[in-house]
Amino acid sequence: MLALLVVCVSVVGVTTWTKQKCSERFENEMASLLSQFFRQQSIADVTARINLPEQIARLEDIRTTTWNMPDKSCQPKAHSLLMNYMDESISSYVAFSGEEDSLAYEKTIDSINALSDLDDEVIQTFDEGGLISLFRSKGYFYWEGLDNPQWKNQVDG
Repeated sequence: MLALLVVCVSVVGVTTWTKQKCSERFENEMASLLSQFFRQQSIADVTARINLPEQIARLEDIRTTTWNMPDKSCQPKAHSLLMNYMDESISSYVAFSGEEDSLAYEKTIDSINALSDLDDEVIQTFDEGGLISLFRSKGYFYWEGLDNPQWKNQVDG
């Protein structure tokens, strides 16, 4: 009986450790991919409308890598929110590229709201300082709008 108890405690300990490691790997990969996405967005933001398809393709490549993250199963909510942000952002560039300025504006607001949702999840799950703290702690590039503590409150939508 004692041996069974020791085995059960060991299995629970290993399972907890494994989930924690999976979560840490997810956090690191999420931060890295989101940093790459932000960097690519900063390029797309200054790209002429006619040349945006190449930048959109690069954003799509990062999105595909994010979709295929090996550790996404241990943080499904964070992964879903990350994908939603990327999808909304890409949609805004596609709309702008297609000269649908009104739709592009709406999608940009949707993407910022999606980023806000992701930030809330990061605060709950990974870093109480949110995305900005996460990026700074890892030395990653991030969207400069995150520097404004009121960035979530500046969207009219």
